[in-house]
Amino acid sequence: DEKKNLKQIKTVKVHFNNGKLEEVKGSEQILDCDLLLIAAGFIGVEDDLKKSFKLETTQRNTIVTQPNSYQVKDKYFTAGDCHRGQSLVVWAIHEGKECAKEVDTYLMGYTNME
Repeated sequence: DEKKNLKQIKTVKVHFNNGKLEEVKGSEQILDCDLLLIAAGFIGVEDDLKKSFKLETTQRNTIVTQPNSYQVKDKYFTAGDCHRGQSLVVWAIHEGKECAKEVDTYLMGYTNME
């Protein structure tokens, strides 16, 4: 919206054609959304994402966070490959859980998550 709050997302189905990812024509949908978590194969933070959210990145093209934190700035958080770089899925799972605790504390002022 005009205050830059997430309200909806546009989705499209995709398929592989000769090894290339292509959109399925006519599959576009608009869905209500107030939280978007992006989980995709990591080859570095996309330029559009960096530009859209004014993100600072490291030499390894990971998102810079506050020291000892998953919080980027304001209400933005990152975990997994975008936070630590390409790694094992178990690290992404661990970081996702730790980041969720931090988000819970950010939103609620405390966390009961273990």
